[in-house]
Amino acid sequence: MPADRHLPAISLPSADQPDTEAALLTTLERYLRDALHHLEARAYLETHPLTTLLGTEGRPLSGTALRELLLELLERLRPLDGASTEAHEIALRQYQHLVMRYREGKGLEEIAAALHVSLRQASRDHQEALRTLARLLLARIRGSSASALVSSPADLPALAGPDSPARASLPEIFTGILATLQRLLPGVETRCQVSLPDTLPAVAADPLLLREAFFHLLLFALHVAPTTIVQVGGADTAAGVVVHIRCLSPLAADAPPPSLPLAAGNIEELFSTGAQLIHAQRGQVARRDADRCLTVTLPPVDLYRILLVDDNPDLARLFRRYLAAEPFRIIQATTAAAALQCVRTLHPDVILLDILMRGQDGWEILASLRQEPAAQGVPIIICSVLPEQTAARLLGVAGFLPKPVTRQSLLAILSQTCHRPRAVPAPLGSPGAPHPR
Repeated sequence: MPADRHLPAISLPSADQPDTEAALLTTLERYLRDALHHLEARAYLETHPLTTLLGTEGRPLSGTALRELLLELLERLRPLDGASTEAHEIALRQYQHLVMRYREGKGLEEIAAALHVSLRQASRDHQEALRTLARLLLARIRGSSASALVSSPADLPALAGPDSPARASLPEIFTGILATLQRLLPGVETRCQVSLPDTLPAVAADPLLLREAFFHLLLFALHVAPTTIVQVGGADTAAGVVVHIRCLSPLAADAPPPSLPLAAGNIEELFSTGAQLIHAQRGQVARRDADRCLTVTLPPVDLYRILLVDDNPDLARLFRRYLAAEPFRIIQATTAAAALQCVRTLHPDVILLDILMRGQDGWEILASLRQEPAAQGVPIIICSVLPEQTAARLLGVAGFLPKPVTRQSLLAILSQTCHRPRAVPAPLGSPGAPHPR
């Protein structure tokens, strides 16, 4: 491809120019296509407009630095190994397309034949992959220039397009980040301990942008405390899905520290970029320097909220394992007061109520829930080791779930109840109240 020497300088839209965002992405696609076509032409890249746009403190990037950044962006498109979903196959095909086109110099017909797709599909893959690269590049630009471009998280527009996936698995994302870091920073595996439960619900975020965010936050933690172990943990809480990145005990004396070639003045840039990307995904970042801890809170995928009123924590863990791949989220309350508070603040879709709890009468809790305005219309399912089917039917609750609970029985009653139109229950003590089918 001949050199495009008619590329004007790029200017980012101001806060009062939101309509130029799409035009900016289109311009970035054009610039990326041109720069990728000249990956090995260092002299050409030295004067490319992207070097000025991506520079810091008024200094443009070098051609070599721009080349490395482009290769890094390409690598970010590589999907995780092991998945077999349609989305994974599309992402892999688009990644392979860009590698063959810009690293191997193949033409569109060669690529289409190698990937067993039509020329039209190959052209579409190329365009969609370039658009994803443009979004990642824009995220980097806005993150590294946050102080100048973004006065508040609300000023950062949504970076993912309407066709982008809005569901991300945190364990998968961190597996991919660690694999990348091990290739880029030899020895980093001695410093990173990731312990995320498999039962964490998926979060409502673009996977590529979320990976970019945590990539920067993890790099920040590794640099800000270069002689400590960085631990990543997570939990499903009432506020959302929470990820903690903590700097813990020092490295063992015989553990070689990884090479971290970053000037101290640039460390804050890593945090700023990661935080802005989290905010763009409707998440929050809390930074506690005294505790050397970052806490990221992300919204879960829009799931059915199941309030489990039971004082046994093992049952909640069992239910979460049962429902890990299903559209249900378990929230546990161990007391009547906690149950009422959850109903008022979290607005559950279904309530699972245990009748036999230590020091508490489940039927009394049912009466309290029936008198709570926020619980009106919320289906209540009695869950008990005793044969309470008749009592449950007479009292007009939505259903009965016998213990011990199997995965099949839990899924069956939740699926049936969540897809049933809500109805205001009959008053407590009305034995003639019909039992919903």
